[in-house]
Amino acid sequence: MLFAAEWGSNAQYIPHIILGLLALLMGLYDARYMIVDRRISFPAIFFSLFFGIFIQHFSVVELLASAIVGGGFYALQYWISGGKWVGKGDTELGVFMGLALGYNVFRALLVSYWIGVIVIIPLILLTRAGRKTPVPMGAFLMLSLILFLLYETNITRFITMISEGAWY
Repeated sequence: MLFAAEWGSNAQYIPHIILGLLALLMGLYDARYMIVDRRISFPAIFFSLFFGIFIQHFSVVELLASAIVGGGFYALQYWISGGKWVGKGDTELGVFMGLALGYNVFRALLVSYWIGVIVIIPLILLTRAGRKTPVPMGAFLMLSLILFLLYETNITRFITMISEGAWY
């Protein structure tokens, strides 16, 4: 619905809508079951590769670097923590994001952590959740991806404004 409100019935945005629906499906699945379903994530990765090449027109270098950054960020955390900090599926979602967003994957990862903090802190304060309570990071990653698909320019402008100290 947000996609339709943002772009109307313009057929050129059908790949964006498909990508958004895949992200929504994976985010909701992770939020519900605390796992990334490879029956969804692997086709989504291939679709985001198609999207990055033919829709976004990213260079091979940008796609490769962004996929490595997105997936590598979570693979490194998984490896260092022995799977205690993040799950293997978060690596797949990071690759998915990198291929779909290109170099904006850096900003999208930052936004996903902001979303997580905004959601988790009240939950900790209002419930018995603690440091060891599992959190479906994939849900925050996919929400960030959807927001970037819809409002990339505005989010980038906001992050730039904050980083330059122009907000005060």
